[in-house]
Amino acid sequence: MAKEERDWTQETLRAKLLYMQQQIGPMAKENKSFEGYTYVSATQVLLLVRDLMNEVRVLCIPSVNTYKDTSTRDYKNKAGGDRILTEIPFIYTWMNVDDNVDQIVSTWVGEGMDSGEKGVGKAVTYGKKYYLF
Repeated sequence: MAKEERDWTQETLRAKLLYMQQQIGPMAKENKSFEGYTYVSATQVLLLVRDLMNEVRVLCIPSVNTYKDTSTRDYKNKAGGDRILTEIPFIYTWMNVDDNVDQIVSTWVGEGMDSGEKGVGKAVTYGKKYYLF
């Protein structure tokens, strides 16, 4: 039996998001860290969600309210090495492409820990991944 085509241009944002949620089942932990734990990669999550967003005609626009709200804290790892925790507060705006008034705005904090300059990139990547989870 062929899959029934749905006219997404007539659906509300909430209906589109519900459909997306219903299509996503458990995700296999396909990657292994150098510490030995398994995890779902940001790429796995983003590719699955992006394909569904394209299908139902939804955008999710991340933004940072102000960079002054971004914070960093110094930590020591178990071996005594220096680490920096970066926290970035995000605003995510879900938009219905077919109705520019139909939006949902939510907030989330991304965190990334690194010994160098990669904390911001990790905070962005991990923040988006776990927000979409």
